[in-house]
Amino acid sequence: MKQTFLVGGCVRDLLLRLPGRDRDRVVVGSTPDEMLALGFIQVGRVFPVFLHPETREEHALARNGHGGFGPDVTLDEDLRHRDFTINSMAMDNAGRLYDPVGGTTDIEARIIRHVGDSLRVDPLRILRAARFAAQLRFSVAPETLTEMRSLAAAGALATVAPERVWAELEKALKTTNPSRFFLVLRAAGVLAFVFPELDRLFGIPQRADYHPEIDTGVHSMMVLDCAARLTADPAVRFASLVHDLGKGTTPAVLLPRHHGHEDRGPDQVEALVRRYGGPNLFIELGRTAARVHGLLHKVSELRPGTILEVLETADAFHRPERLEALLIVGEADRRGRLGHGDDPYPQAAEWRRARKAAAAITARDLVAGGDSPGPDLGPKLFQRRAEAIRTALRADQRPSPPSVTDGISLSARMRITDALRNIERDDSVTILFAVESGSRAWGFPSPDSDFDVRFVYVRPLDWYLSTSRRRDVIERPIVGDLDVNGWDIQKALAALVTGHPVLLEWLCSPIVYLERPETASLRMFAERSDHRKAAVHHYRALLKKYWLEYGNGLDAVSLKKYLYCVRPAAALRWLRTNEGRVPMSLAALLADIPMERELLSEIQCLVTAKASLPELGTGERLPGIDAFVNEELEKADAEKRSTVQTDTALRSEADRLFRRFVQQFTAARD
Repeated sequence: MKQTFLVGGCVRDLLLRLPGRDRDRVVVGSTPDEMLALGFIQVGRVFPVFLHPETREEHALARNGHGGFGPDVTLDEDLRHRDFTINSMAMDNAGRLYDPVGGTTDIEARIIRHVGDSLRVDPLRILRAARFAAQLRFSVAPETLTEMRSLAAAGALATVAPERVWAELEKALKTTNPSRFFLVLRAAGVLAFVFPELDRLFGIPQRADYHPEIDTGVHSMMVLDCAARLTADPAVRFASLVHDLGKGTTPAVLLPRHHGHEDRGPDQVEALVRRYGGPNLFIELGRTAARVHGLLHKVSELRPGTILEVLETADAFHRPERLEALLIVGEADRRGRLGHGDDPYPQAAEWRRARKAAAAITARDLVAGGDSPGPDLGPKLFQRRAEAIRTALRADQRPSPPSVTDGISLSARMRITDALRNIERDDSVTILFAVESGSRAWGFPSPDSDFDVRFVYVRPLDWYLSTSRRRDVIERPIVGDLDVNGWDIQKALAALVTGHPVLLEWLCSPIVYLERPETASLRMFAERSDHRKAAVHHYRALLKKYWLEYGNGLDAVSLKKYLYCVRPAAALRWLRTNEGRVPMSLAALLADIPMERELLSEIQCLVTAKASLPELGTGERLPGIDAFVNEELEKADAEKRSTVQTDTALRSEADRLFRRFVQQFTAARD
């Protein structure tokens, strides 16, 4: 045996500082006979793979691109015919790294890139590329996406054994960010060939009042990632993924409603699993989730008999773990929606209480109580169990804690309100209102997004009666994830006179941390301002700034900054097609403007990707979004610009409001 090298995934993971995995080795300059003579155990038939006699670690002979092996095959030849650059590195016993195809560069850039014709050699690697993207949170190189798309369109995946496809799917479901697997496949045009039931969910609208994310495919991805945070079980994650499969076949005349999707979904789930030879557990759990997920949310509204029917459908009395699995699907379904990621799910406790009460009544108890065995016993057992459920759910009517529906946890709110109270104390001000103003309020936060807290405050009268020039803002250094600053009431009112969009957004933020009754006067005043001219100026300037700085001409873009371009572009289109105030949330903007389904799907996929990646996460450019932004820029520049006129009467009203606020809160302090 000449030379032995660590190779492939274990080298990649060492460089990424990931937990250890199987340590595979490649042997250069040796033959099968030499390996056997050294005590190695041969386990490969087509291609010699050997197990070390003591450690049981795999040792494979170096091979060339034609599948040949022998003592003349070099390490370089072996590495240049592996699947992806990040898996085509080796390390010798001294720790020296061999990297002939740029794996370290792609690791630093967090990119999956295929090597040579590796995808053509084994089309399963099309799915592996997407799986590695989900497993490592990497992007896929544009040329690899192109190759994936070309091969899928040519039917290459039809040559892959179904059980290999299922094995790759199950591995993807076990990653920490499983939605990325499906989103990468969709970006490459592969999802429609492999999992058409999932692909057709994208672009299918849902009611915005229940689903702020609107797009069914986007919702399914959000539910999957939420389930991944709740359980490591791939079968439960799969059931969460396919719970809405029936919505992909809703007749167009019914949209955005989906009557009957619970009846259409189960057969589609079964067809998908059977096509790839998946386990029966996935079929059973997926079918049940598709049928009953809507009822899980409505337990407090259901008749006891209906609750019992759901429990029996889930086989909850013989296999209580099935109920627990479905409750995870229900919680993921409820929380996998924009702005609802931290919602509580009290329904789970009610279902457990109902099951416990019903399970306490058995057929043996009825017979012991005088009922005769026979066909009449089943209906009597059902009736008694339903009565037990009714009693149990009525008995526990203790008030539950208030739910937070805006995705802000109680602990975060407490930190924010503490910071605001400290500002009031340290700066001797009264805060009129404080709201969230950044990506959380706009509807596309990242897991690590800052809290962008903005407020308007009033100082005592003496502060304003001074000839000194004073700052009209309060700005605090960013501490941790808290970014807190505010405007003086005088500055705020002056901005409202001209219809300043920033103040208007603050006043309609969906996330409010503190608000005094007097804020209603500001909202009424804001309704009288001529905001549209100022809004056009504002969103045009924002779009130009973000597009020039962060969007135009880059191959990979910051998802955060990309969405910062999408939102003002949507606002400009909204201003051309609607009356009234520009909505703050991106979902509300998109719901009220004309937009192609493909573009809407791209935007929703972008929002979903940002929701699962760090604040500085990056991704590929999307052609529909690029065209949308450029179109809105051109139309905004073509419009005749007009000067924002100050209304004298409105200015006088602002002065009266200012004096009233200052006098009122000065008197309150005295």
